[in-house]
Amino acid sequence: MFDDSSIKLSVIVPVYNSKNYLSKCINSIIEQDYRNIEIILVDDGSTDGSSELCDLYERSDQRIRVIHQENSGCIRSRICGLENSKGQYVGFVDSDDWIDMDMYKTLMLVAEKYNCDIVSMGYTTIDQVEKKKEDDATLFGLFEKEKNMDKLLSNMMYDAQNNRRGIHPSLCTKVIKKSLLQNVCSEIDETISLGEDAALFYPCCLKAKRIFVLKEYKYYYRIHNESMCRTM
Repeated sequence: MFDDSSIKLSVIVPVYNSKNYLSKCINSIIEQDYRNIEIILVDDGSTDGSSELCDLYERSDQRIRVIHQENSGCIRSRICGLENSKGQYVGFVDSDDWIDMDMYKTLMLVAEKYNCDIVSMGYTTIDQVEKKKEDDATLFGLFEKEKNMDKLLSNMMYDAQNNRRGIHPSLCTKVIKKSLLQNVCSEIDETISLGEDAALFYPCCLKAKRIFVLKEYKYYYRIHNESMCRTM
């Protein structure tokens, strides 16, 4: 029987009409080397069979919980998952993407070693033509309040010297302390439909005491014409 007292990480997957990609996504989380996790699938009013697929997975793995809600958007889905989470840290995976089996082990080892509020890494983009590793960032290593955090905060949205952002805002390539996310989510505008990752992540940086950025690429971001951003 699954002992939920051992949960250190809650992985939240907002799901909306992604049945064609959902199994690959969920299986990649189930197969993680890091075992002290729970998986929360937040079905945001799907109409394509994703809801039923989520329920099948819930019955097959005790670590999985499914929450069904009326269509409310990505931010509400993430907050709903956060409100029902039990882990000290929280991670997010989009339902059309997938992750390497050691991604959360890599992130959590650093989080626990340095008692980080945030641990981040790069990602790999996948389209019909190529697979490409993306830093989309210029800042790497450990950043601590009262030491070198100002360097990250002053360059996180735009590093003028390198003409790009300092750290990518995607929530999906990170683990973040639940208490920090709860603090930020209490102030967020839930009607935001584009840029919602940045609206949550950059305020987390402002409140964090310790952030570590890894030069790793264990998250696979699928580029396709059915994704929300491309459709909009």
